[in-house]
Amino acid sequence: MRSEEEVRIKERRRQQAIEDRKKIWESRAAPTEGITVQFRFPDGSIIRHIFHSTEKVKDMYNAAGMHDSATCQLTLQIPSTGVVLEETEEVDLSDLNLQRSTINVSWLEENNPPPAIVENLLLRPPPSRSPTPPPRSPTPPPRSPTPPPRSPTPPPFVGEQRRVEIHRSNVFTDMVDVFSNSDVMNQQLSFDFINASGVAEKGVGLGLSREAYTAFWVEFEEYCDGEEERIPLVRAGMTCHHWQAIARILVKGYMDVGVLPLSLSKVFLISTLFGLEAVSQGLLLESLFSFVSEPERVLLKAALSWTQEEEDQDELMDILSRFGIRKIPNRENIRQLLLDAASKELIQKPAYIADAFREILSSYTNSFPSSVQLFLDALITIKPSTKRVVSLLRANPETVDQRTTFAYLKQFVRAMRPDMLEKFLRFVTGSSIICFEEIQVSFSDVHGLLRHPIARTCGPLLEIPSSYASYSELRSEFNAILNKDRIEFSII
Repeated sequence: MRSEEEVRIKERRRQQAIEDRKKIWESRAAPTEGITVQFRFPDGSIIRHIFHSTEKVKDMYNAAGMHDSATCQLTLQIPSTGVVLEETEEVDLSDLNLQRSTINVSWLEENNPPPAIVENLLLRPPPSRSPTPPPRSPTPPPRSPTPPPRSPTPPPFVGEQRRVEIHRSNVFTDMVDVFSNSDVMNQQLSFDFINASGVAEKGVGLGLSREAYTAFWVEFEEYCDGEEERIPLVRAGMTCHHWQAIARILVKGYMDVGVLPLSLSKVFLISTLFGLEAVSQGLLLESLFSFVSEPERVLLKAALSWTQEEEDQDELMDILSRFGIRKIPNRENIRQLLLDAASKELIQKPAYIADAFREILSSYTNSFPSSVQLFLDALITIKPSTKRVVSLLRANPETVDQRTTFAYLKQFVRAMRPDMLEKFLRFVTGSSIICFEEIQVSFSDVHGLLRHPIARTCGPLLEIPSSYASYSELRSEFNAILNKDRIEFSII
């Protein structure tokens, strides 16, 4: 046990390290444009910084190390490749291909060694004229081979880039085929969509990646059972190989663009990431209530406190019977009966699929929030609400018409139902969840038949005409877009 004095000393040292990094960061000339890097922290939060092209990896460490939870030591890892960037690398950021990359940040407790660096293209033996670097201390954990020493100026990380074609009419199968090979986890993917006519849609960049993962999880719901939260079902023709491919989609979608399927049961996600022992009784009941329909949810919640109407008793028996519960419920046993039903539906039924997921997720646990509570907090953070989306809209209206239009837009968002809000986000950003820091709004002066909103999902940026005579005109044009069965990328 450490003494209180040791704990205070360690905390002072940690706070001083944060302050030192802030001073260094604030002393630099802040660029208005350059290399944009997104940092994902252990608590699930995301912060974006812009760097000069000539800045070094140590400048990225200073930026990440300003976080309030930062420890004296930390590591930065490129999640798509597993590469850990070393603070001592004297290479310009422009040479590392990091534009719009996501970097995972890990805190290291004092005196703990950093994780072993994955062998990759950054690693090569030094030329004979270079002095051999001194051995590191402490020695990396034995679970990974010690990488060869680096040359003083390592080559820039390039990584294997891969373009993937996804057919709009076959998103699920195309994505599973791509992720059936584990090599995909070490590749930088860019997606191209092929429409129903066999023609490639226009568009490039991060927005298409968000759209690819989002479209997949929408189609995945057909392979699940449940309402607000769903559980994957064992199906004919779906082998362990297929379910492992889907687990890779879960990991890479979150690592690369921050996309997670909110429709997937929290119990399923927590049990596959943290183990069955991490699933609490409260979480079981919460997920069960989200698994059933709204009327059944109301009845089950009333039954839990035994306040349901007498005429609802038969319906309660029907629901429990559907879950394989044969006992007659009463005030004393209803909680246990609901827990039994939740365990059967949410844990036992998908056990085969959960095992397949665990085989993949066990290698990438560091890419997700480090505890159950932090993971649940992250799910709350990315769940959209009208209030949250309005707060993310950023605009600089300069005229009366632009200010009026921006007010109409915020009014339109506030009035949205949850399903329309998801459609709006997907139109503007490529994702139906909040995995971005803001939505930039610009204005155009377009009238007549050519007038319509334009979304550039990579930004994300929403360009709207400032020529609407009323709120109803703006609402009609947006609804015409959002109510389409499918929205395609039509501009670059």
